[in-house]
Amino acid sequence: MAVLPVFSGEEALMGGMNSRKNDLVPLLVPHSLLLSETSGKGLRSSGMLEIRPTPRHRSVAKQKSGRNTVTTSIEDPVANAASVGSRHEEQAFEVPAQLFEQLPFAVYLCDRDGLVLRYNRRAAELWGRSPKIRDPNERFCGAHRLFRPDGRLLPHHECPMADVLRTGVSVREQEVHIERPDGSRGIALVDIDVIKDSNGNVAGAVNCFQDITQRKRGEEAALRHVAIIESSDDAIVSKDLDGTIRSWNGGAQRIFGYLAEEVIGKPITILIAPDRHNEEATILECLRRGERIGSYETVRRRKDGSPVDISLTVSPLKDTEGRVFGASQIARNITDRLYIERALRESDARLKAAVDLVKLGSYAWNPQTNELQWDDTLRAMWGLAA
Repeated sequence: MAVLPVFSGEEALMGGMNSRKNDLVPLLVPHSLLLSETSGKGLRSSGMLEIRPTPRHRSVAKQKSGRNTVTTSIEDPVANAASVGSRHEEQAFEVPAQLFEQLPFAVYLCDRDGLVLRYNRRAAELWGRSPKIRDPNERFCGAHRLFRPDGRLLPHHECPMADVLRTGVSVREQEVHIERPDGSRGIALVDIDVIKDSNGNVAGAVNCFQDITQRKRGEEAALRHVAIIESSDDAIVSKDLDGTIRSWNGGAQRIFGYLAEEVIGKPITILIAPDRHNEEATILECLRRGERIGSYETVRRRKDGSPVDISLTVSPLKDTEGRVFGASQIARNITDRLYIERALRESDARLKAAVDLVKLGSYAWNPQTNELQWDDTLRAMWGLAA
């Protein structure tokens, strides 16, 4: 947790000067927010971001507790010059004057009555609008509309900022859904810290929030993907390029008889009879070249040692740079299908043998085309040309 002290009371929130120059109120900013999700850049600190009150248009460097503390002239204690002192390393460095606008997360401040006093560009982008400062109709949040994660409307006077100002208790990582004026929606994760004056009274609060819309969509897509895999009757298995099993779904358990904990980390060859191990070597060679192996029929081995006929498809898994790091394979149990096909072939063979034995003729009629087909025996019986 990094600490941003600012002036106490409403003057502190608005950037005014306080005559009591050591009367500072800590403004807490979670370390998770000091790094941009998109660029990975931002301010790293295990210590405290200190904003010191000094006379306007003046810059001074002084000694404090055996370390240098840099003080600079400021018009706004949050947006202008500051210094960063590490509690543990006892070091300090100057923070750029555009700190407030350059923070890699959205932030806004409210006074004790919930009036929005200031906000940065990232907040306006996430809201999809730029609310008026100190507008009594814009209390607690600058968003057009708010919703709870379950989809219910969240009135502004019940939002997390309103709760913090009412209770004086900070909140961490609360999820809020934001609707913009154009109807589009985003999802924000909010961290709100209460700001108190020197007497311990609530003077306002600061909300540091970040857009997690894409992350949530990715999580939801992953959950749907997992649900589809787990509900499939097919065996869906992933493995690395050494042939080691990395994931195992319920379909694989039903087809091969192994529980996930029995096979994950084991070689895929436990499912293959020794006389077919060359198949796996060929598959791995194709995967390393990034090739997909289309559906083909083969035989694998269950936990009890019995064979199972499957149709197997193997596809390479690639990272964001296109490098193959493993494979997913889908195995469909085709034992019943092959049994039916064999039964039909045997039945046709028996019928043909019976017809040949008694010298019976046969014909077939297609009701869709009204086409009549006679075999040679029937044609001969009726004296028709072959």
